Amino acid sequence: MNEPLAEPTAAVIDLGSNSIKLLVARRDASGRGVVPLLHAVRETRVSAGINASQPFLSEDAFAAGLQSVRELFETAQPFNPTVFRLVATSAVRDADNGAEFMQTINAQTGLVGEILSGEQEARAIARGIACDPALVKKKDFFQMDLGGGSFEFVRISNGLAETAISLQLGAVRMLERFVSHPQAAIPREQRDALREHVQAELKASGFHFEPAQAPLIATGGAFTVARMCLAAPASGVLEDTSPILTRQALAELANRLSAMPLRSRAETPFLPRQRADILPVALDTIVAAMDFAGRTDCQHSLCNLRFGIAAEMLDTVV
Repeated sequence: MNEPLAEPTAAVIDLGSNSIKLLVARRDASGRGVVPLLHAVRETRVSAGINASQPFLSEDAFAAGLQSVRELFETAQPFNPTVFRLVATSAVRDADNGAEFMQTINAQTGLVGEILSGEQEARAIARGIACDPALVKKKDFFQMDLGGGSFEFVRISNGLAETAISLQLGAVRMLERFVSHPQAAIPREQRDALREHVQAELKASGFHFEPAQAPLIATGGAFTVARMCLAAPASGVLEDTSPILTRQALAELANRLSAMPLRSRAETPFLPRQRADILPVALDTIVAAMDFAGRTDCQHSLCNLRFGIAAEMLDTVV
């Protein structure tokens, strides 16, 4: 008797601006979504200097990024993935030497990477949201995803991505542009300037958040960390916390963290030290976007870019 064929699996390495992450997944029972088998992350910030007039990945970023990709590639091997994809987003997309970085990864690992455009990134994030069982009944909503280099917004209508934009409003970019002394508390005037800039960029983009009753769904590391910091679950498990994040709670967390010097901020429970400098900036960016959208809360989803890429790949496997 022939052995049944193994369930196809997809592995995705997401070379982001602030971290590099791996997802290994298979199809869910419906065939439309994915079931995660493994998550792994390396807090590797390749985006230092992203706000420069000519962004350039440093030698340190090259070395650290390459090492993280190697480690995550090896981590995925026991799952014998049917399909494997490496994608890069804002920091690599905007860097003058981003293509060279991807060529170096290919030469040293054999992985052929792809630099996503802003719209490709936004639409893959929207595809990821479609994998969330908690959102399967929601057909009309808005999605936002904040990374280190960019901030994506997608309008979902009748279950399909109708409009998708990517703005250069990522948390690392905003930190470098608006915070003059990252080791110190962040002054109110710098925070106000950041929020005004976010709203001006959204206004200039022409993106709108009508109808007003359509909910706002949020993805990205800043929302994940904020959710943990706000709930501080005794279990330490994110899924034990509420996915609803209110504008008021996010603003209060931003105020509390911004008032601390970096050394004190890094002691906050559930706030990774590597993200202590950017989380208050990320929160101010989020609050500004929610104010522009006229929303008082958003619903956090863990089904993000990697879920979307994995689902796209598995759709191609017979």
